[in-house]
Amino acid sequence: MKKVFLAALVASLPMAASANWVGGVDYAQLSDDTSDLEVGSLVFNAGYQFDQQNGFVLTPSFHLGFGVNDDSIGPIDIKVKSLYGAEVRGQFNFEQGAYAYLAPRYTNFDIEAEFAGNTASNDEWQFGAALGLGYQFTDTLGAELAYTSYEDADQWSLGLRFNF
Repeated sequence: MKKVFLAALVASLPMAASANWVGGVDYAQLSDDTSDLEVGSLVFNAGYQFDQQNGFVLTPSFHLGFGVNDDSIGPIDIKVKSLYGAEVRGQFNFEQGAYAYLAPRYTNFDIEAEFAGNTASNDEWQFGAALGLGYQFTDTLGAELAYTSYEDADQWSLGLRFNF
């Protein structure tokens, strides 16, 4: 059994060496469609790129984040406790490192409201669609700007993307 495990491990090394793993970190500003509420989050993501033809890349990925910038509506303080979800990104790579992408997303938002020492939270899944532009500075580092429209909110994000 140990030999089979060792053989499988050795056989998988070339795949890991040529892996198309990607990761990133974004600052995301989420605004509610019905009020002037704006909260900020730090979001981490990880995925795997599947190179297609003619500069097209398909990347399924997961994202996980937490609030870093709270807001208030009158005496009520609002913050993002956490967010997490998945997306499938379709990306087209242009010449000279620029790229554009479209990604359907499914994200869970855990939002907390506090008023006079009492707290209430809302944990809700929402579908969204992201549209973004990016620039790959080196083979391993890029930056991107994206807009995501969710069912009840809009989000702008600015982040760094790492290729492994």
